Amino acid sequence: MITDRGTYTITEIQNGYWGRLKSGAGWISVHEAYCTYKGAVSSDSGGSVEKPSGNFLVQVDISDLYIRKGPGTNYGTNGFCPKGVYTIVEVKTGAGSNAGWGKLKSGAGWISLDYATRI
Repeated sequence: MITDRGTYTITEIQNGYWGRLKSGAGWISVHEAYCTYKGAVSSDSGGSVEKPSGNFLVQVDISDLYIRKGPGTNYGTNGFCPKGVYTIVEVKTGAGSNAGWGKLKSGAGWISLDYATRI
């Protein structure tokens, strides 16, 4: 149990809400109600979710990627996002995606970044 308000490094996120502590001490809830995000870890250093600041472009790699109404597979669908280039304006963790969920600039919803490449 963590009882202080320290800073911790998370090396992996599962189910959108559980983060593995780099220290090896176990897992903690990384839900935004309990944690404040302090900075991205590059994918080269073993981090699993990068939270960039500002908008960025992604290339969707599959032809039938669901657009979700929120950041996770527990949200309903809002159609499909075909292959192409899209602008992401926000990134959140959520169920069903290791790389996180990107909010489409168009306002159509959220896509799993597991199936997109940042360009």
